[in-house]
Amino acid sequence: MTPGLERPSTTRQRRRNRELATPNVDGSPLEGFIEFPVDGGEVERLTEVAGWHAWDVRPVAAVAIEVDGQVVGGARMGGRPRIDIAEERGDDRYAATGWAAAIDLRAIHSPTVELRATVYPGVDHPGVRLDPITVAVLGEPTFFEDGAPIPAPDEVRGRLDVPAHGASVELGAVLVRGWSRCTSSPIGHVALTANGVALGRARLGIDRADVAAADPAFDAPLCGFEQVVDLSVLGTATAATIVATPVALDGTTAEFAVDVTVTPARTQPVRPSTLEPSPTPSAARGAFDLLVVTHDLGFGGAQLWLHEALARIGAGRDFPCSLVAFGAGPLAGELERLGIEVHVSSPLPVDDAVAYEGRLAELDAWLRPAHSVALVNTFRAFPGADLAERRGLPVVWAVHESWPESLIWAFDHPGVAIDPRVRATASSALARAGAVIFESAATRSLYENRAHGRTAFVPYGIDTAALDRFAASTSRTDARRTLGLPEEGRILLAVGTIEPRKGQTLVAEAFADVAARHPGVTMAFVGDLDTAYSAALRTFVGRAGLTDRVRVESVTPDVATWYRAADALVCGSDVESLPRSVLDAMCLGLPVVATAVFGLGELLTDGETGLLFDANDLGSAIEALERALTMPPDALAAIAARGSALVHEHHDAAGYAADVLALLRGLHTAPSASPADLLAGARTRVGAAAQSARS
Repeated sequence: MTPGLERPSTTRQRRRNRELATPNVDGSPLEGFIEFPVDGGEVERLTEVAGWHAWDVRPVAAVAIEVDGQVVGGARMGGRPRIDIAEERGDDRYAATGWAAAIDLRAIHSPTVELRATVYPGVDHPGVRLDPITVAVLGEPTFFEDGAPIPAPDEVRGRLDVPAHGASVELGAVLVRGWSRCTSSPIGHVALTANGVALGRARLGIDRADVAAADPAFDAPLCGFEQVVDLSVLGTATAATIVATPVALDGTTAEFAVDVTVTPARTQPVRPSTLEPSPTPSAARGAFDLLVVTHDLGFGGAQLWLHEALARIGAGRDFPCSLVAFGAGPLAGELERLGIEVHVSSPLPVDDAVAYEGRLAELDAWLRPAHSVALVNTFRAFPGADLAERRGLPVVWAVHESWPESLIWAFDHPGVAIDPRVRATASSALARAGAVIFESAATRSLYENRAHGRTAFVPYGIDTAALDRFAASTSRTDARRTLGLPEEGRILLAVGTIEPRKGQTLVAEAFADVAARHPGVTMAFVGDLDTAYSAALRTFVGRAGLTDRVRVESVTPDVATWYRAADALVCGSDVESLPRSVLDAMCLGLPVVATAVFGLGELLTDGETGLLFDANDLGSAIEALERALTMPPDALAAIAARGSALVHEHHDAAGYAADVLALLRGLHTAPSASPADLLAGARTRVGAAAQSARS
């Protein structure tokens, strides 16, 4: 039995049921009451709130518990059978109406607290906030379960978990992970250093279910931080002290440090290939026949970039095209409808060069001999470039990831010990590619030296005409009704796969700060894939009391309706080349609030075509949302109009698709041609044709 909890007898329960089980709101079908604790009673510091509630005879969907106005958790529904209620009512459905919530009051310093419950009858039904109960808290503040004392209201607590103290790490990419909370103010940012050398800021809002299970604070589910840092900046150091310095919004700070041994990075010679490179030059291999290799076929920005490009250049219709994907996804059917032969395979192993070579040989046996040129999409699809080059095919390689090659393996394959020979194979493929293209100049600069001058900047584009037609045929009111959104009030929207690098949890924490000052604003996150990260986002929303104002929606192909319903797009990514969601939103006339990273900082000018904030900085995100929500409507509309004009003029899909085709056809004819020369010639021809058409 939970300390301090005394069960009334069955007779007392039934008497109280008859007296108190009346609707909590006049005219509503809500029945039930909080059984423990009683108003004016006493509780231990580890206790529970328990009761039962039914809505129109059926168990309610959820119960949220507040302590002194702060949501600290939700109840376990149906976990306590209420046979007594079912017998009293003569209906077995009441047996599942019991609920209980474990409450941790160890950090409470005041002698009394106010407990309050909000009952949610259904998923889409507004909550019913019950009357508060005031109870006395017995005993003194005790200790956190890891042995650390409960902090006073102005302390930062936490630790570095990875790397472990005393561990040995390679002089290269190293994952740093930990957690931190401040009892007086949210953590604004976490600075990382090694031997006093700045390594940048950690990514915030990482899910920490372990901390949340022991700490009832509303922000505990998102108190984690992590970052992959490059220790090669330490030169020949053989030891390092890695320090994480969390800084709360009110200036409260702390330091958490670990000492590690640093060893040289593993190196091995590249294993001779089991595949013999083709001596036949591409120009002698016959007609134009395209091989495409990509990492998967989901609804991510890079995959949509590929689908749009292939559709526009006529792949499968004007010339033969085969596609290999190292992961399935809904775009497979769309590509097959274009006439493209699609083959879905599992990813190639990167931790064993021998196994990698074996799988590469299997792919080689499947491919048609007629392929004459290759398009590889994303760095993660590097085996496609490796295989195509061994076959003697010229390669156009689109790299969307904005990580330097020294760190990209740690992000693409977290926790995997990469075989140095596989890493060397990818580097060699990058150096041999006929053209490596980027949608961001900043991303291009990361690879310029690796690709030996064969890089090109190809601005990303979207189908602006299709979005214009959609906007003309769908009103904002219609879009909101379709999505079940409030017809009045403002809606902030975040679109993209819900994952740590896109920073949705940081945006949610920023929204929690501004929400009280802007009660008419709703936030929607579209892109849930049912991961631990998105589960932590949902938990935070519940604990912060924002269930009625924040929606977390699954990935959907019908994103345009969400753009049409919204008032602004928010992008919190700390790594992005140029997200399609931002271009789509700008095209449809939405102002964009985004981080100033890579292509975003190139596309958006703060106060002119968008509003910018610093990545991995909660305070900066809060300020940006506040600017967007307090800016005069005409000023915000002017920003949106300038952004829309920019996208229409410079980021239509026809432009980048034409560039991709020019590179493919140019390298098919002249494999050693310069990407810059091929693009310059193609753009000159397009400009001349446009001028001729105008005249």
